[in-house]
Amino acid sequence: MTDITAGKIVHAIKTKYHDNTNRWIYLPELRNGIGYSFSRAIDAFAIALWPSDKHLRIAYEVKVSKSDWNRELKQPNKRDAFIRISNEFYFVAPPGIIPHDKVPVGCGLIECDPREMAFNKIFPSDYNESNPNWGLICSIFREVMRIEAPND
Repeated sequence: MTDITAGKIVHAIKTKYHDNTNRWIYLPELRNGIGYSFSRAIDAFAIALWPSDKHLRIAYEVKVSKSDWNRELKQPNKRDAFIRISNEFYFVAPPGIIPHDKVPVGCGLIECDPREMAFNKIFPSDYNESNPNWGLICSIFREVMRIEAPND
């Protein structure tokens, strides 16, 4: 079996949103706000930039081991912070890491083939009506600035 890392999966998610249409912005390791009280980060976050895509916000939490998954189940407030600010929330993992019957209600599951880095949506996320808050918006701006000028 091919060694798969969270970094490889996050990069594959980035590739999904990278095109020349500027329809999406992709943000790795996005925090749920700014300041000390917002200490949660999600592995990947994508925002649709066109009104025709309803400005959809999708959060991705990557899991590459069963122990990582078990830790996740013990910390539901981590994912809840991103469920509140996204329209869809997905766990992404290689096959066999996340038991299909253990995915929390409302969350979706995507399995990533480690050989081809291809995605297979096992089941969709519920759609959450949510509105971004200023803390999230500022966190997004900070991440964009970090990506655009990493050495400044």
